[in-house]
Amino acid sequence: MKRNVIQLAGKTLVISLPARWTKLNNIKKGDELDIQEEGNKLSVHTNLNKINSKETSINIQGMTNRTINWTLSALYKKGYDIIEAFYDSTQIDYISNLIKNSFIGYAIVDQTPKKIIIKGISQDILEEYKPVLRRAFLVTISMGQETISALKNKEFEKLNEIKEKEKINNQLTNFCQRIINKKQPFKEEFNTLNYIISWNLEKIADEYRYICEFFYNKKPEISEKTFLLFEETNKLLEEYYTINFKFNLNDLNELSIKKNQLEEELKNYIYSNTHANVLIASHLLKIVLKCSDFSTTLTALNQDF
Repeated sequence: MKRNVIQLAGKTLVISLPARWTKLNNIKKGDELDIQEEGNKLSVHTNLNKINSKETSINIQGMTNRTINWTLSALYKKGYDIIEAFYDSTQIDYISNLIKNSFIGYAIVDQTPKKIIIKGISQDILEEYKPVLRRAFLVTISMGQETISALKNKEFEKLNEIKEKEKINNQLTNFCQRIINKKQPFKEEFNTLNYIISWNLEKIADEYRYICEFFYNKKPEISEKTFLLFEETNKLLEEYYTINFKFNLNDLNELSIKKNQLEEELKNYIYSNTHANVLIASHLLKIVLKCSDFSTTLTALNQDF
């Protein structure tokens, strides 16, 4: 990015600030910026004590729970710090649980019979992005491991507890997406690519949850072949977790080969099996395909073209 130097009042030289950067950091006329000299470089920083709050007001009266989820999730991920929401009295329990279970750092700070104020009560720390993403991967991996264990041991009642980990996944991936949208921590094109990683991981956890929900308190007959495919799918996810934090293009190529083989095996298995096994295999196939969706993003993030 280049800027032309402008001369003012005889000796004063100035350059303009990028519009995108000033908008992102809520820079206004009269604000103070910190300037640091570094040899032939100048670093420009916003005042660290300045709080840039994004506020909005919405009406969610009459909305279904699903629509409320989509709406508040979108505002959280877009980086809003204060939300004024007009609601129906029948919605408050769902909204309270949603905020508690899905949005790290959000809380209801004021409430009347028709309006609530939702506010971010903690700082969104940029350095937490990678540890939180790593935790999201590990939670999802544990869902797969614990689900297959419960099915193998016919401990179907445990599936109800396991599926709750999907809410933890949602908390963590929502936080990652909020950090990306609010802080823009990577190069412009990399922000979108990193966003896809957490979004995709959230969808994988959904598939494990669907398996848990369907087989909770049921006693299906599950074949050894199904368990084998389940284990291979879990292993594939674990390998994508490893390569996400330690990228190697050759390793990714090997994973691509494994993914294609497992995909073909799952498809053939679905066509020739009983209902319970087909249901599991169909969800495993979706996980395998979603794991593959990491590939292009990881390559774009880690390769210099």
